[in-house]
Amino acid sequence: MASDMAENYRQRHSHLFSETDHMVRKRTGWPCVGSARRGTALPVLVPQEADGYQIHMALTVKSLLDVEMIRDGGSLAATFCDEVGSKWILLLEIDQISHESKVETLGFKKPVLIDADPAKRPMDTEGCIWSALSGPAYSLTWEEAEALVGQISEPATLTERAARYLNQFRIAIDSRGGLPPDMARFSPIGRF
Repeated sequence: MASDMAENYRQRHSHLFSETDHMVRKRTGWPCVGSARRGTALPVLVPQEADGYQIHMALTVKSLLDVEMIRDGGSLAATFCDEVGSKWILLLEIDQISHESKVETLGFKKPVLIDADPAKRPMDTEGCIWSALSGPAYSLTWEEAEALVGQISEPATLTERAARYLNQFRIAIDSRGGLPPDMARFSPIGRF
């Protein structure tokens, strides 16, 4: 039955794989590297579980849903849908250090791709509601993040604030985690 599920998955999503990279299977671990299907410039391969194997599928951005700054001091998150309608979040976590009376922002840590499918994150309980950022996360290289962001076209429905965050996102990725010029390097320590 599990092998039937894997075969059904492979048939439904065969358009995501090239003829030579049809499926890369590994029993242990997964490198987030490899070649994408022919004719695309996107080298991002995302592991998906099927029949006990890790299946690496090429990810293609279909539509941008939102870009926001997380209330942790400046992490940036871009939410988008892929070509099969799955929701993903590309996250740049802020890299900060605290001094006596101020916080210094150094830039951004390596990009992370988060599967935002509610079924794949921990179940909500009465005392805890999990955010979309709690889904399975995959480390990306700067080049993979650049390839994803390169596919994002700015929709007309994007708010002015989201457009500004998208610009900061692109600058941070192009500079490999550098701080965009319109983000403050130092800020006072705030209370939450």
